[in-house]
Amino acid sequence: MPTQWTTFPVEFKGGLISNQSPLQQGINSIGSTTILQNMEPDRQGGYTKIKGYQKFSATEIPGTGNVQGLKVVSSGRTVVARKIDSSAVAAYQATAEINNTATASVNGATSSTTAVVVDGNSGTIVVGMTVASDSMVGTITVATVTDQNNIVLSAAQSLPDNEVLTFGPPDAVTTTHILDSISGTIAAGMDVTGTGVPSGVTVASFSGSTVTLSQAVTLSDNVALTFQKVGLQTADINKTGYYFGTGTAWTHMATSPLTGGGKIRKATFNFDGDDKTIFVDGTNYPAVYNSSGNTMSFMSSSTPNISTDLEGAELITVFDNSVVYSKNNNIYVSGQFTEANITGGGAVNIVANVGNTVTGLAVFREKLIIFTEDKIQSLVRTDASPFFKIEPVTDKIGCISSDSIQEFGGDVMYLAPDGLRLLSATDRIGDFALDVTSDRIFKDADDFLRSTPNYCSIIIREKAQYRIFAYVGSQSTDTSEGLIATKFIPQGGSGVEWSTTKGIKAFVADSIYSGTSEAVMFANEDGFLYEMEQTNGFDGSNIETIMETPYMPITDPEVRKTAYKLTLYTDPTGQMDLKFRLLFDFDSGGDTSIIQPEEIDIGSTTGGSGVFIFGQPNAVYGGTGVIYGSKLKRVYNENLIGSFHTVAMRITSNSTNPPFTLDSAILQYRQNDRQ
Repeated sequence: MPTQWTTFPVEFKGGLISNQSPLQQGINSIGSTTILQNMEPDRQGGYTKIKGYQKFSATEIPGTGNVQGLKVVSSGRTVVARKIDSSAVAAYQATAEINNTATASVNGATSSTTAVVVDGNSGTIVVGMTVASDSMVGTITVATVTDQNNIVLSAAQSLPDNEVLTFGPPDAVTTTHILDSISGTIAAGMDVTGTGVPSGVTVASFSGSTVTLSQAVTLSDNVALTFQKVGLQTADINKTGYYFGTGTAWTHMATSPLTGGGKIRKATFNFDGDDKTIFVDGTNYPAVYNSSGNTMSFMSSSTPNISTDLEGAELITVFDNSVVYSKNNNIYVSGQFTEANITGGGAVNIVANVGNTVTGLAVFREKLIIFTEDKIQSLVRTDASPFFKIEPVTDKIGCISSDSIQEFGGDVMYLAPDGLRLLSATDRIGDFALDVTSDRIFKDADDFLRSTPNYCSIIIREKAQYRIFAYVGSQSTDTSEGLIATKFIPQGGSGVEWSTTKGIKAFVADSIYSGTSEAVMFANEDGFLYEMEQTNGFDGSNIETIMETPYMPITDPEVRKTAYKLTLYTDPTGQMDLKFRLLFDFDSGGDTSIIQPEEIDIGSTTGGSGVFIFGQPNAVYGGTGVIYGSKLKRVYNENLIGSFHTVAMRITSNSTNPPFTLDSAILQYRQNDRQ
């Protein structure tokens, strides 16, 4: 009786797993992966290539080192912070020279009149300039400039047609001056310095080459002037500068009073109709950004109802309509509906000393969760003085990174010493259970924890996804790593599937819903702000994706099978180029008698499936092999050769092609007789 071909379906699901032995995973978790790089478990099924990122602005954020803080206000509005250096100061400087000279010719003879029509102008005529010519009598100045062809002199003159008039620097003080040799951008509000310019003079307005100063001064021709952005001076070097951006240039908003500020944390609230964000950096007083008026200011000891204890606040959150600050071991709580005074108590005061340095704050189920490295506590509001009390959650585990804490799928994700955990409520009211959700990727999570003490995280709400990135300053962008957790069921770590990223280097990150879309951004030491989930590449570079399944015995790992055919089901959104490979018997394990199959090219560039896709840079309507209106190929059939005891599938891509989904595969094989 002939041996029949048998089909073995593999549904791609389960995500990355690294806490099982290779054979166990291949038996118990068919469709899961041992490598899932730059792909995400899709909530609609399969594994999908992640979207890339692009620069939010082509202009670098002024300053040096890491971008220390980031707040996404909306899809087109951001606030960032970076240490000020000499180049940042220079970026807000401009220079120019006074050019208070001009010439013109009389256009039509005059007789004892102050009004003169001129033409053939060279330079710009302004009020106050001295005027001389062969026919002029006395000391004459420009009294009025109607326009550059119609002027009024200080005294009546009789002038012949075509006589050349020479205009020189004003004898009297004036606010209006003509500039040349302009370098940089001159704007209203800049400080002005130079020979003959008294202290305190600023730019009232600037247009073309004409500057109007806040104070009338007499300036000689060719005097060099320096224009400096107010609030960004040489003395500000090593302080933290805050900037506002809409995708073009960065506008300086505020500068920290002190140097030495560290990584910035933030909290957003609306107590009075204005959306506000408070930033803390561990050194300075908190900075308050009002998005309604697009203004920013720092609290200080002179701010009403502000305690000096808030100078150097390290962490911040909003709880029960109050702003909560932490500093070292201490928790401070504002009054309700204000970032300042505590209810019934004047200035912000210490509410609790939790015994160890606070490493994180989060709000969960009407409680303020307070993390330290070795324990977790909660703060709850009471009706009697002191109006708050501290309750223990656990003294067995804590949080090692405040930047890992995110509200995620109705829970709180945070990085503990043994991995990523979920803080989940149990059936018993007021109690908590702890769930190590990264157990499924134990090896990857352990390597991740050992890589650096610096992390940042974001939530992508549209995908029910948590992303955390390890930041190593000396590491290249290409090798920078992160983890992706996608939640499939509302509660518990068992409903999370994992994957990894490679090629995203993030020191700070933030995301927000803006209208009907989500804005996701990050930054690092290169000084640029990047938008995630925007393009098909990593800032124009290829995205390398890898999906590798565990070694599957299919039936009996001791019985040899012969492979004949593969059917791969995909869901492309544009051009797709994949590399497919079968791996036999744990990739030979050094056994030269086992012949590994060759790699197979799979994709829309093969098999005569060219499709015109509107908007694709390589799509040419009417081009050779391009069919307008045709459909993307989704199912690929490939002949196979080779025999195996166990088999794994490896599918890779390395391109800027659009995202695609790997749905499932069917392997057709014949089981050989037992030897």
